[in-house]
Amino acid sequence: MSLPRFKLVTGATGCVGAHVVDELLRRGHRVRATTRSIAKGEEMRRTRPTAADRLEFVLVGNFAAGCFDEAARGVDGIFHCAAPVATTFENPEQDAIIPAIEGVKAVLSAATQEPDRTPIWVDVRDLAYAHVEALFKPEAGGRRFLVSAPEKFSHQLVADITRREFDWARDIVRMGEEGKPLPPSFKYDGETAGRFFGIEYRSFRECIIDAMRQFREISQRESGE
Repeated sequence: MSLPRFKLVTGATGCVGAHVVDELLRRGHRVRATTRSIAKGEEMRRTRPTAADRLEFVLVGNFAAGCFDEAARGVDGIFHCAAPVATTFENPEQDAIIPAIEGVKAVLSAATQEPDRTPIWVDVRDLAYAHVEALFKPEAGGRRFLVSAPEKFSHQLVADITRREFDWARDIVRMGEEGKPLPPSFKYDGETAGRFFGIEYRSFRECIIDAMRQFREISQRESGE
């Protein structure tokens, strides 16, 4: 019996890409992932021991014509999560926009290598669950979705939740203006994606608590506590 084909995830060691990989592995798929650092890829495999045999990495450097061709051979789904990321860009057009466009072009070109596969591109800003659902829902083809939880948030709210939930944070996280009302902001339509993909948005409080627990665990591990 032949093994199921791979799903390809570009930018797999990035924030969104790593979550897409985890969601695919959770569903039992085999994942081929691209990364600029094989060392980071091996670290991801090491921290996922129960799924390491279904996860492999391919080194892809700068975006260029044909850069994803080899990685895309034999896959039956592509999730494009790779994108130029930096705190600041000296020349945003040259350093971010053009490379991002070249990356998309390279992915689309790679996706057309095999005649029995329909190219599907999922916006990198979508969250991991929506990425995966988009591939497995044929009716999602040709549509765009904004995945956005309905709650408003602020940096002050992050501080309030962290200080309230974790004793250790009270000496680390500044109080700021505790309880300050949330500033006005635009409302984005995340409900459409929620209904379409069956997304149950996590609350902002849950996200912050989970993140802070992870940060604390990493800090303790690195300091030997």
